[in-house]
Amino acid sequence: MDVSDFDAMAAAMAQSLAGSEALAERDPDSVPWVITVDKVTNLTSDVMTQAEQWAVMQRIAGALPVRALRDTKNVSLVLPRGRSDSVIADGDHELPGAMRWTPTHVLHATFMSLTRAEEGEDAKRRVEAYYCEFELLHVAGGEPMWTDRFEYKREARGAIWD
Repeated sequence: MDVSDFDAMAAAMAQSLAGSEALAERDPDSVPWVITVDKVTNLTSDVMTQAEQWAVMQRIAGALPVRALRDTKNVSLVLPRGRSDSVIADGDHELPGAMRWTPTHVLHATFMSLTRAEEGEDAKRRVEAYYCEFELLHVAGGEPMWTDRFEYKREARGAIWD
């Protein structure tokens, strides 16, 4: 996984969320929503430390398409207190402090992967298919409001050793 994957994921996520039924009626004058990422799960074959998982969420939350939801739908995506102050300082400085930490919604992110490799002693190709599934929940009721997943692939070629 690399930075371009996360940037593409953020753009697709913002587009999907903006077009969702949950946000269909929202506009810049709607009551503000503050969405916080409260759970990141790594079920991939890659090792992702907690710090790396939250760095990915920071990158997604700070991406321009996601930040644009604040202007078009009055929806802000923030990280929990203590996870990252750089996104808040860079992208959410105009949110009133109390609102920044009073989430109306939570977002769960789950990373998954599937590995396909050629078999045999001269195997020279392996493909990693990744996807990240997001689920948006309302804090008050806990009901899911939006779910989507975003896929990307990486291919390795060359000698594969055990």
